[in-house]
Amino acid sequence: MLGTLSRLIPVGVFLFYLHYTSFDLGWSDSYGYVTVAHRLARFEFAACETTLESLGIGGDGIVSTPLAYSFINGRSVPVYPFGAPAMMAPLVWILGPRGPFYLPPLMGALCFVLLYRIGKEIAGRATGYAAAGLGLAWPPLFSFATIAMSDVVGAFFILLATMSLLKSRGRPLFATGAGLAIGMAFLVRPNLSLFVVPAALYLLCERRARRILDVAFGFLPAFLLQLWVHTAYYRPASLEGSYGAQTSLFTIHEFWRVAGAQLHWLVQFGMLSLLPFIGWAMVTPRLSASSKTLVSAWFLVLLTFYGFYPAWHVWLLSRFLLPAHLLLLVVAAVGLVDAARHCRTALLVRGAVPAIVILSIVNNALFLHDHDAYRIRVAWRTIARTAKTVKKHTGERSLVFAYSFSGFLRYYEGVRTANLEAGPEACERTIAACSSKGVPVFALIEKGGREREMFEGLASSRGAVRIAEVFGWVLYELAPVEMKAGALAVTRS
Repeated sequence: MLGTLSRLIPVGVFLFYLHYTSFDLGWSDSYGYVTVAHRLARFEFAACETTLESLGIGGDGIVSTPLAYSFINGRSVPVYPFGAPAMMAPLVWILGPRGPFYLPPLMGALCFVLLYRIGKEIAGRATGYAAAGLGLAWPPLFSFATIAMSDVVGAFFILLATMSLLKSRGRPLFATGAGLAIGMAFLVRPNLSLFVVPAALYLLCERRARRILDVAFGFLPAFLLQLWVHTAYYRPASLEGSYGAQTSLFTIHEFWRVAGAQLHWLVQFGMLSLLPFIGWAMVTPRLSASSKTLVSAWFLVLLTFYGFYPAWHVWLLSRFLLPAHLLLLVVAAVGLVDAARHCRTALLVRGAVPAIVILSIVNNALFLHDHDAYRIRVAWRTIARTAKTVKKHTGERSLVFAYSFSGFLRYYEGVRTANLEAGPEACERTIAACSSKGVPVFALIEKGGREREMFEGLASSRGAVRIAEVFGWVLYELAPVEMKAGALAVTRS
């Protein structure tokens, strides 16, 4: 009976994450992942941009390619990696347009299971329960298990690779399985291929260097698939701009900034109380030297790769270090259980671990309730409302210039959009062409930041008429700048 109930716990975790899941989109990331999933469900990857053609205007392409896509070889192709959308596509067939939103809570529940399995594999069942408990309501895991993003999907495959490595002693197929998992993580977020470094160090510490070839063999199919996709859809252009492709080397100049951001993370997510147990685990023989090397190397590799992100919000740093931080939760569980077993008081031996795990869950739940950055379901709903308001003000046959909203307006309301990122000359040509066809042109601009700078770079913005303000965005109606015939001819050429 107890065993059956324990097997139902992951289902409960999935339903818990699903209850808080936002079925709206926010940021270009989630728009890109969900819409690419819809494309793949139709067996498409690249698509022709026909927005301007539908208005009877030529010169389509880069001007109407929304954020999260690039215009290459006459078609729009995704900027973000295709691994997560490829997993979302079957859910579109099964569950309909909302199918992609079910993948992150499912992956979050599987991460919960793997935290237990990894902890159990390393130091026994009690450690597994402690690791799973520490991860249940941990803010970064909760956050990215409830929105349509790829972070928790990538973290799942890193945990799966770790579990396979732990089981690979005397079983070469598990080493190959670790390579397959790293390959899937690579397709989800390319930077996660760096896990081959700590994986190789782990096998070297275990004196099983030959198993590195098995890992490489398992990784090969994903690498070849990525190479084929790049050759088929992205050549001769290079794929840049996605969070999965950026890097900035960690330097000593940034050391204190990075250290400060990590300390902030430890405090705000209630992890500071777990730091002594992480330290304990790193000195106790219960955690093997190879496992210590694996976790430490992985954390340092990702910290080096994302060394520039402390300039952003602290929780973004935790987002990109999520696959390493989850393994640190396992290490904390090892230290917590081992420290409790060294206590001389029976009450502490039996009660300390559950008490600390429960306190951690309560602390994280209070943090999630109070911290605005994690109220994503409410915040992202405003994007859908904004799109509806813009549609009401612009009408059926019009063109709306935007940047962050260049995809959202299409997704929610079918609004014809153009991207300000195409540049002032291309935008001005399109505005003039719309005017000649009697097509109203609008612009939806955020009050400050990059969108405002791009908008003010348009000559047409000087005569723009303010129509409405919606949740921090301002809607303008544009009029083309009067240009002499010769100048217009030069611009069009």
